[in-house]
Amino acid sequence: RPLRAPEAFTLVVANPADSGPKFGVEILYLRRPGQLGKVHVSFSSSDCILRSSNVLSLRLPDIYPRTHGIVVDGQRIDLPLQAESNDLWLYPDGTWKVLSEHQSTALRDRNQLGGMDAIFRTQNTLQIISHSQKARHTAVQISRNFCQYLGADTEILESGMGPPRQYSNIVRVVLSNKLPASHLKDFAFQVDSFNGVSIRTTAGQMTYPSSAGLGAIFLRPLPAGAVELVVWGYDADGLDVASRLVPMLPG
Repeated sequence: RPLRAPEAFTLVVANPADSGPKFGVEILYLRRPGQLGKVHVSFSSSDCILRSSNVLSLRLPDIYPRTHGIVVDGQRIDLPLQAESNDLWLYPDGTWKVLSEHQSTALRDRNQLGGMDAIFRTQNTLQIISHSQKARHTAVQISRNFCQYLGADTEILESGMGPPRQYSNIVRVVLSNKLPASHLKDFAFQVDSFNGVSIRTTAGQMTYPSSAGLGAIFLRPLPAGAVELVVWGYDADGLDVASRLVPMLPG
């Protein structure tokens, strides 16, 4: 059966978690998240030729290696015809290699990729955890807006009421208190009322000392592909500012 793909096409992706395949070709991960990833695919009589930009990993359909030789960024790839996975990964030395699922680099689950709206990639109830009585008002406001604008099913909990439900995404609302430890050791984003906000980047450490009106909002990965959105404020004003950046929270 002939391959039903055009002689050439281009796949452009901003966030792999929100994108699917095009004619069987799928971008799985980007080298630099936040920038577009592109794959241009063209066919000759014998080869499938792919040129990539800002792509760390991509997946090819099973039929491609059975009908064409595979060439990625000038490198000819030997894909097993009966492979369980045709996932290609770009190594630091610039070479592309085929890795099975259990060999793949330890990266975030695709449900954890993207901006703050990643919090909505769940089939379970969104759990909103208030870490103090003063933070509960903000937690209720977030829950109300999720329900009103997204029809989301939410549950408001108090900190210390037991472990969160497994596989559920979480919104943590914290006023002044130190956050619970991240699932990832030495997470790049740290906040507490004494030290303020500390962010580790490739360019070095950035620090924002504790002060009136200081707030922060960021995502942290959880086990099993879940994610938590942390809404933190040094004081009530800081928490109010941070909460206005919660997806779908108007104001």
